Amino acid sequence: MLNLSKKLTNNKKYIASFFDIKYFFLLLILILCYQSQVFANPSKHRTKITTKSPLPTFVLDPARAIKTSPNKKLLNQINPAAIPAGTPLSNVSFFGIDTSSSVIVSADINSDRVPDVSDTFISSDDPTNEVTTAMAISKKSGNIYIGVVAADGPNKQMGQILITDNSKQDFRGVKQSSFSIGKGTPIGITTINSPKGDIVVVASLFFAQDLFDVTDQDSYTITAYLPNDNGIVDGKNKITILAANSQLNNRPINFGFGALATDSKGNLYANVASKFLFGNVLQLTGAIMVFTDSNNDLIPDKPSIFALPTQTDSNPTTASSIVPIVNAKGDKQFFVYGINDVLNKPAQIVVYSDLDNDLKADSTTSLFYTASPQFQGIVGSFGTGTSAITTSRLDYADGEALFSFASLDSTGNKVTDAGVAILRDNGTGTIGAPTKFFSAPKTDQVVSNITFVVGVPGSNDKTAPTVKILSPTTGDKLPSNSSFTITFSSSDDTGVVSHNILLSVDGTTFNPLATGLAGNVTSFKFTVPNMASTSAAIRVQALDAAGNIGSATVDKLIIETDTIAPTVIVTSPKDGDKLKGNTMFTITYKSSDDRGVVSHEFLFSPDNGKNFVSFAQGIPGNVQSITIPVPNMKIKQGLIKIIARDAAGNQGEGFSGVFKIKPSK
Repeated sequence: MLNLSKKLTNNKKYIASFFDIKYFFLLLILILCYQSQVFANPSKHRTKITTKSPLPTFVLDPARAIKTSPNKKLLNQINPAAIPAGTPLSNVSFFGIDTSSSVIVSADINSDRVPDVSDTFISSDDPTNEVTTAMAISKKSGNIYIGVVAADGPNKQMGQILITDNSKQDFRGVKQSSFSIGKGTPIGITTINSPKGDIVVVASLFFAQDLFDVTDQDSYTITAYLPNDNGIVDGKNKITILAANSQLNNRPINFGFGALATDSKGNLYANVASKFLFGNVLQLTGAIMVFTDSNNDLIPDKPSIFALPTQTDSNPTTASSIVPIVNAKGDKQFFVYGINDVLNKPAQIVVYSDLDNDLKADSTTSLFYTASPQFQGIVGSFGTGTSAITTSRLDYADGEALFSFASLDSTGNKVTDAGVAILRDNGTGTIGAPTKFFSAPKTDQVVSNITFVVGVPGSNDKTAPTVKILSPTTGDKLPSNSSFTITFSSSDDTGVVSHNILLSVDGTTFNPLATGLAGNVTSFKFTVPNMASTSAAIRVQALDAAGNIGSATVDKLIIETDTIAPTVIVTSPKDGDKLKGNTMFTITYKSSDDRGVVSHEFLFSPDNGKNFVSFAQGIPGNVQSITIPVPNMKIKQGLIKIIARDAAGNQGEGFSGVFKIKPSK
């Protein structure tokens, strides 16, 4: 007994160690079980959103999905032009090329905010089989994250994120690492700053058959990939934001066009959609959702609806791009590119606002651009079982939008041209026609498509033009309906390229009188509106090549309305005159107005004014006589009435004397 007691006593530390290890493994098992519930079985974390009213549905046209395929022959189709050393990142744009699985970088080198020279930034590891589909640049780390999916080959249907940088500032991307996201296309990417490094948020679309087929396996997910202890995202640590089989109005979220963005407060905006069969008709519904960070862990996790579609506005359903901005007034706006072409509607760029910061789009929206047949948006499929997709995208900054497009042949399903076009707001809210400045590479057999557009060039020219209005001056009176000439001067360090003239009747709301006047223009004539005001204002804007806008405003202008009617005195025919039928007779009169007569109308009465019939209209204001044929009929009490009108619509009238007409034999 004594020996056994000694053994037990001596082994106490080993018994304690055994229990420590047992509890450690028990805790580890519990942690792994919880993680497996979150990541391997995310059903408990699936999002379910229900709106108060049913969402409108739209009929999908599967024929509008452009068929394409990778083609390694396109790798060298871009003609490289060296981007000058020292070109800042803010002066370049990046375009994804689907068929060659490459990223093109294009730089603005003359400060006109239009990319001028292009070069290949990077290609994927397997350009023969892979497609680049999305991209995001971290403002904190400078890392560039590129989404890739394999449309063929040993990794078919698998998506991954390439991590590259531009640390040498030579715009030749260097792959640092990559990580897999599993099956599906990384169709949208954005980043969130964290103390440890970038959090990379990826929207992934998987379809088991073809793009617009519907199966139970189709899914659309949003996942946050966290940095490891070294600050690098390696794909191992992730949190599901939107799990597979989440629902919107009791329909599975199984589709999306890739719109994904974060605002300055870390809120995540995402397009989600559901494709489904209603009878034999393929339909689509969706919305733009917003996810907020409810527990301050930097991961957006609380979903709500930001923008719902309507029967007349399908853009929230088909949003391929969301660009949050704060405009010059401090208003929070969102530029959304709706690829409505799959609904047999034109692609549109629509602007949503959130003026009250309630994370819901305001009821009023504005239309920035509606695509013409030449500049269509497209959705492309790489075929059954590939799970590979390409869709048109945009980016926007400082009044300028770059967007990708495609032109189709007469059948509507073959791309004949594709590239990137530019749109500019000239400072008045008026958008000019789009201009193509970049053509996607192509061979005789295939045209490439642009899968993403990231970055809008800024300018080294930060100096705005100066403007001085010479006439009118503060307090001047402008007679309504009169012709008035505005005179002004402008100058700029690099030259003024255009002018806009704006008028405000109330001194607050300005509307364009003229846009895009040449840079050497110094005057503009317009007709003053017939609206009384003591607080009218005129603004002249001057724009330089970089898009900088200088302006001058003259206010407290007085618009005096015209209430005085013209006067008319008819001098012939006179009382008692006798006219002969089938002869010519000249009616003479004198008309006048304080601001000028603009037109005359002539009427004839056979019964001394009881009834009149008009026989001549629109006779100019400076005409004071007309010659007419006398009707060959017996009239005992003929009368002529002349109406004179001024520019304000005031009218005065005069009468001739009562005359007789004797028919000719």
